[in-house]
Amino acid sequence: MEPVLGIIAGTLGTTIGTAGFGDALKKGRKATAAELSKPAVKANLGKIDLETRHLLQELLVYGSEGQHPVLVSKPIKRLTLSLSLSICYGRRVYLGDPLTHDIIDVEDEILKFRSMTDNLQDYLPLFRIWPLNSYSRRAVELRKRRDAYVLRLNEEIEAKLQAGSNQDCLYAKNMTSSHPLPVKELSTVLLTFLSGGLATASSTIHWSLTLLATRPDIQEAAYKAIRNVYTNDKQLFESCMLDTEEIPYISALVRESLRYYTPSRLALPRLTVQTFQYEDKIIPEGTTVILNTYACNMDPNLFEDPETFRPERWLEHPDLPIFSYGLGYRMCAGYTLANREIYVLLTRIIALFEIGPSPDTDADHITGCADPSHQAMAPKNSGLYFRPRDVNKIKDILAQGHVDII
Repeated sequence: MEPVLGIIAGTLGTTIGTAGFGDALKKGRKATAAELSKPAVKANLGKIDLETRHLLQELLVYGSEGQHPVLVSKPIKRLTLSLSLSICYGRRVYLGDPLTHDIIDVEDEILKFRSMTDNLQDYLPLFRIWPLNSYSRRAVELRKRRDAYVLRLNEEIEAKLQAGSNQDCLYAKNMTSSHPLPVKELSTVLLTFLSGGLATASSTIHWSLTLLATRPDIQEAAYKAIRNVYTNDKQLFESCMLDTEEIPYISALVRESLRYYTPSRLALPRLTVQTFQYEDKIIPEGTTVILNTYACNMDPNLFEDPETFRPERWLEHPDLPIFSYGLGYRMCAGYTLANREIYVLLTRIIALFEIGPSPDTDADHITGCADPSHQAMAPKNSGLYFRPRDVNKIKDILAQGHVDII
């Protein structure tokens, strides 16, 4: 069971990850899993294709074709947010839209509130009545801002449905279902999509690009692996629509990034639903338990030289465990979508650009963290260079996709 963080969730409710155990969670998780299953991810490959093309266009334009560094944090978060909203509401978002920045900023602050190392009042009740505590007041402000943009998204899709527009999205599917989810449970599912991609996927993409910028040897190995499979860029872009990951080294690179740069170093807390024994310790019912995901991913009993970033370990031992998405029933339901999103994006960026660092780029998984107290540990937002391998080819490819980044 999840300890309830009541102020943020006071109106719209919780996400799947922060919901308490019960029938509502089971229904919400079932609905979420249906939209994140392998067949569902395959059905959404067109959306992944569009959003990754969009980011490639941003890298080309904002970096002046490799002449200037790009601060990639917001473009990456736009990608993951736009993919989530496309699936949930049938609408995309752009960096030129203030709504995009509002959602990204609010969800980022909410993730920070969920951190056990930053928000003490959820674990030490005395802080809740401390006169100088500003956390509760700030939480109320964030809740109001979140309520406003969720209401706007709901009203937009409702208006489209009432106008007879056929919308291929989760919200519309639920409204036309013979057994629709109740409003509160639907809200739980939608909020899960809204916040989920802005945590694991965006952090992992950002860390991966930072690492590649500082490790030209790994970047070159990845590029050669791509070209061994796709000899031309047309194949590279058609590959997104396939239901397989054809480049084992890129799959290994994704898994190693998830392991080495564990996005949530401490997983969300859980409450035990019954008393149990672990080794010689008795853990009572109602005890808060926290999975140290980072320690699991760095366990020397499981991983040889765990402090070394080495994608080859996953080629040598493909059945190694990975803990970044959690474990058991509460494991992140979106891991299939996230992995595919990261895989496609890294494949395309590496194939089309040479990635270079700024003088202050730090790819160390400890010293490179932007905010060590954040629930979703992202790297410092130093600029990265994306130098086109063949700028005319990139322009031709993106022109075929009719991508507008405004």
